[in-house]
Amino acid sequence: MKALTFAACLASLVALGTFAHADDPPEAPPPRSTTSHLDVQLEAGANLHRVYDVPIYGGELVLGIGTERPDFAARLTLGGMVGETDVGLRATELRIGASLEGRPNEWFRFGLDLHALYFNLARATTSDDFWGLGPGVRPYFAIDIADWSEGRLYATAGLEVAWIGGEGSGTMLWGPSVALGLGF
Repeated sequence: MKALTFAACLASLVALGTFAHADDPPEAPPPRSTTSHLDVQLEAGANLHRVYDVPIYGGELVLGIGTERPDFAARLTLGGMVGETDVGLRATELRIGASLEGRPNEWFRFGLDLHALYFNLARATTSDDFWGLGPGVRPYFAIDIADWSEGRLYATAGLEVAWIGGEGSGTMLWGPSVALGLGF
């Protein structure tokens, strides 16, 4: 008897829902805005890079200025890193480039930084430093933590890969980074 009563109630609810909304058109999702605006981002974070299999622990700061739409952004970027190896040798990095970013929804973004960089690492055996110039790429993703009318707070993670040429030879610089950022 309970199953029959449940089935009757369920059929009544389905029928009422079908008839009550039969004349109402389905709701369309709100259109996404296609207007672009000036976008400024400031990120501060930490990274672990490797050069010649030497780990470098550092802090980085990145400024990005460009244009943003709800589904896409393009920025010019300027960044730097200061760090040291596990034996205390100083390392610095300066980079300038561009960032392209996709945004499939309101809180998740993915992108690609393309940049040129200058890298400098102190040597333990001589008084001169190892330095080099080269191209780099950093795929990343970002998740918005908080969003308000004038900006957003987000977390980002990426993997930097760069070729450093200098002093007659070249090497790879690579490693992960994480940061918190503010976007306006």
